[in-house]
Amino acid sequence: YVKNALVDLIRAVKLGGFVFVAGQQQRGIKRYKSFLASQDGYSTMIGRDGDVRAYAYEVTGNESLEKEDITTRFSYESKDLLFRAEQGLFAKNGVDDATRLLLETVSYEQGVRVLDACCGYGMIGVSLACEYDVSVTMCDDDIVATSYAEENAAENDVDCDVVTCDCLDVFDPASFDRIISNPPTHAG
Repeated sequence: YVKNALVDLIRAVKLGGFVFVAGQQQRGIKRYKSFLASQDGYSTMIGRDGDVRAYAYEVTGNESLEKEDITTRFSYESKDLLFRAEQGLFAKNGVDDATRLLLETVSYEQGVRVLDACCGYGMIGVSLACEYDVSVTMCDDDIVATSYAEENAAENDVDCDVVTCDCLDVFDPASFDRIISNPPTHAG
């Protein structure tokens, strides 16, 4: 997760710009410092207070940075589906028990409008769109998750609307016939 998060930050800064990170030594800032030190730019400690360290990283190149995708195959009903995710996304290595139970127990009639709320990388929404003749919208407040949800819908050749938002903030009341969600109760 550390590498992918920093890759996103470095790619978002123009050449010559800076990325600043801070954290406790015991809570992972060492991993950030180590990754930044392995890159082409310049990393310098700019402050410390007890166990907390702050680092500045000057971006001198970002074209060689690559994220580490995790690929998962999942068979749902009669379809073999392919999903990509990354470290930090829920159930990145495959379908979790709660998602599997929802997919196995909820039924869908033709033409219903379904919202996969807190969709993550799109496991539920994409699976439903592949198997049923339904209109699927997926939403999550994490832009990394929704970008993977869009990619996974395209990879599995299904048409889904994907929205980055905080749960139901952008939807009109009564927009959906079914809302399905495996919310991130683990996130704290």
